[in-house]
Amino acid sequence: MSRMLRTLVVYRRTSSVQPDDARKPTAAPSATRWASAGPVLALAGGLLTSAAFRPAGLAVLGFSGMVAGTWALRRARGWRAGALVGFLYGVGLFGSLLVWSLRFGIPAYAALAGSQALFSAIPGALAGSASRGRLAWVTVTAGSWTLAEAARARWPLGGFEWGQLAQSAVDLPVRAAAAVIGSVGLSGLLVAVAAAVVVATERGRPSRRLAPLAVVATLLAGMTGLGLLPWTAPSGTLEVAIVQVDPPCPGRTAVDCPGEQEANLEQFIRSSATLPDSVDLLLWGEGALSGRSPADAGQEVVDRMGALPAPLLAGVTSPTGPDGFFNRNVLYDLQGRMLDSYTKRHAVPFGEYVPARNVLGGIGDVGRLVPRDMVRGTEPGRLAASSGPVGTVSSWELSFSRDVRDAAAGSHAVVTLTTQATYERAQVSDQLLAIARLRAAELGKPMVIAATTGRSALLPAGGGDGPATRLFGSDRLIGSVTLTTGRTPFAVFGQALPVLLAVAVTGGAVLGSRDCEATTRLRGIRLHRPVRLRLATRSSAHRR
Repeated sequence: MSRMLRTLVVYRRTSSVQPDDARKPTAAPSATRWASAGPVLALAGGLLTSAAFRPAGLAVLGFSGMVAGTWALRRARGWRAGALVGFLYGVGLFGSLLVWSLRFGIPAYAALAGSQALFSAIPGALAGSASRGRLAWVTVTAGSWTLAEAARARWPLGGFEWGQLAQSAVDLPVRAAAAVIGSVGLSGLLVAVAAAVVVATERGRPSRRLAPLAVVATLLAGMTGLGLLPWTAPSGTLEVAIVQVDPPCPGRTAVDCPGEQEANLEQFIRSSATLPDSVDLLLWGEGALSGRSPADAGQEVVDRMGALPAPLLAGVTSPTGPDGFFNRNVLYDLQGRMLDSYTKRHAVPFGEYVPARNVLGGIGDVGRLVPRDMVRGTEPGRLAASSGPVGTVSSWELSFSRDVRDAAAGSHAVVTLTTQATYERAQVSDQLLAIARLRAAELGKPMVIAATTGRSALLPAGGGDGPATRLFGSDRLIGSVTLTTGRTPFAVFGQALPVLLAVAVTGGAVLGSRDCEATTRLRGIRLHRPVRLRLATRSSAHRR
């Protein structure tokens, strides 16, 4: 054999079991700083996000808050840290957004804001324990947020859709995407954009850092473009007159304001007496005719003011037995005869009924302020008006996309009767109008909001802004809305499309990241770098 060196490659195979010192490295200074800065940043991010909602409507600040929240979440390690970050972000968001609920007391405010913040902890926990891969992490974060919003829309006590991130985007062109993926889908895409911006600022090759942002931006642009397609078409116009009154007891309920119903009715009649002949539909808000049966209410109005200047749609609250009442939207002809009606289906917890009354009815003034429970209707609100079918919902049903979607099916417009007398000049009226714009974008239908007091508005199909009354005062709004026919993708599929998509992409990202980790570990056995040993032949050693 020639005298040459032979190379023997020896692979060492070692167990994954390592000494305790190797398993538990000393915490780095950056990790220590994160432990205190991360939760604070998450809380501040939630507060900033709330600035994007009405009445402020500061979209730039709102998006900065989303980025801050996802930045904090990106640096959370483990589901516990992620859940804490998500919860604190929710505390900042809902604690600021729902401050109007303080009118019902600190316990009610804390219970409402805290329960909604808990839903934010769910995507936080999933994102905190997800793969650190950029695209997989963005997918899990956005998908789990979508699922959390869909869950809180239905649970507990019938759900609560107030404060969806999509409601902060009603002034942006991206609201058109709601026609395809609804409000929960749009919320998920907004979170995806914020998360993609965060990973784009990390170290690494630009092509890898920016890939998630490019994917998300393309998806958002595509959904917005699809939403702008003419899914619905004009089918005529409707001349509407809304009468809004000035309540005699601002900020107080009817129980604590004797004579309020009579004073409001007098204002309704006086303001409606001089309407132009062109009006097709007269609207009085929720509870405008209270304490009467629907038939008696219409007859009383005609007896006091003569023939109505136009068909009237008014809110009628009437007792049924000693323990219940109906909340209806009733359509009358010019002689006060009832033509059609809708009975409210979605009751307000602790406002129109007391859950577990035997247990909770004795807390504070709950039993006195809500002495009866609302009897729920069973059919969606679709009324046969002279101009064609009109959908209708009552008050906070407007905040639930499924309720408005039911009412809009086969209708040319959706009319909401509401009242915000209890909230006076709080943010709730402006937030409700923003929600109405999102419903108009989802369904491609004009939205008409008639408030007994608060703020009324005429909103076009597609979710654009429209004329509105002044806040919390006597006013009258007369205008025309363009009716539409047809159905958007959201009107057809509802939330099923974005929820199923969120389940698929989130589940796929989680399973894919786990498989990737498993293949690199090889069941706890790792292959280390080969050790090269040079062995010389005996003859070569002898020559040396």
